Amino acid sequence: RTEYYSALESADEGDFNPLTQLVTRSLINTLQKYINEDRETDDLKDWAASIIGESDARDDQKRQLEYIRWVRQMNLLRDAFARCATQLTTASGGNVEVQMRPFEIVDQSTWETLLSGGRAAKTWFFWIHFRRGEKRIHYCFFFGHHIFSQEDHTVTGLGPSACLLISEQDENEKPVRLDELEDCSVSLRELLTIEDQLARKRWDIEQDSLVYDQNIDPLNVAREFIQEVMLKRLT
Repeated sequence: RTEYYSALESADEGDFNPLTQLVTRSLINTLQKYINEDRETDDLKDWAASIIGESDARDDQKRQLEYIRWVRQMNLLRDAFARCATQLTTASGGNVEVQMRPFEIVDQSTWETLLSGGRAAKTWFFWIHFRRGEKRIHYCFFFGHHIFSQEDHTVTGLGPSACLLISEQDENEKPVRLDELEDCSVSLRELLTIEDQLARKRWDIEQDSLVYDQNIDPLNVAREFIQEVMLKRLT
């Protein structure tokens, strides 16, 4: 302030140089402040963009790993069904025929769509065709979004999931999901993963409710399903 008043007095006396220098220094300081702030803003933008980019990359890698683990569980399951079907057909000596027709598993993009609750076409994973004498029945295992039920609240780690749903089709009839069949004697309803482990959702007759079997062996799933179909649907 003293310098400012002194410069004003000099200007009143006809010497404008001190006031000009004072104003010039002030403009330079202000301009430099804005330049520094602009540079800092650019640096922060670059920093923020790099953080977001790295975070997105890690999210993508995490999602890809989740998909790979899910594919592994589903392929183990399909392999278990194929082995059980082959053994049963061989053991029957031709009286019973269990044939399996596999399809390619859905890609990661479709998996993510189902995971988020969306719908996708052509999600068949495999068909199992049963024949005993003149009786024939078919089951389609296809991918869809997990169907919520009140029992979900009792399961730890259960979140949005792409699961295997099952439909039944008699000869010349339209396929119907097992959970939509009245008095369905086959207990299986869904197959999904919970914390990277295979889980089964089924109808428990004794409890008269849906239950979850977690960390279940794929071979047990296949054996019990085929056994129920043979004893309850093909009689």
